[in-house]
Amino acid sequence: MDYSDGEIPKIRIKGDIRIKWLKVSIASLIIFVIAPILFWMLFLNHIAINEVGAAYNMVSGKVTVQDQPGWYMTNPWTFVYDLSTLPFKVALPSKATLINEKVIRFKPEGIQEYVRLQGFDWGFGGSSFENIMMGYAYSGKEWPFLEIIQEAGAEKFDTTKIDWPKSSEKSNEK
Repeated sequence: MDYSDGEIPKIRIKGDIRIKWLKVSIASLIIFVIAPILFWMLFLNHIAINEVGAAYNMVSGKVTVQDQPGWYMTNPWTFVYDLSTLPFKVALPSKATLINEKVIRFKPEGIQEYVRLQGFDWGFGGSSFENIMMGYAYSGKEWPFLEIIQEAGAEKFDTTKIDWPKSSEKSNEK
């Protein structure tokens, strides 16, 4: 080896360490970042405390009710809709506010009937859940999935009357 020209040759390590490091970095990124995100997107869904889930398996056509809060693992070909069980107000647009408002709630016991009547593509259309429930609330029929908590009028609430002793009664007891 003659180094008389002043040039020092580069030392090459078999398999260049930078390429190996790049391969390990890409593999780690896929395993630790992308794979869990894909798993979450394809297989997991979450039902909150005041929700019920309707899971529709597109292959078998089976509708499964997810009525307990928490995480559920489903197939990638299963659509899951979260339906709120909290009461909400529906109103027909009118100036007569006393005759056109109702407070309603979705009853989880009737979810099978709701899916049978409404189908499972309602979530993709332009209608919102509240608009659909308003239609059922003002239909004049009883539905197993709909509870009308309050009809038009002033708010109704139940209070227990408490008989507080008057200040003169307190002083007489001492």
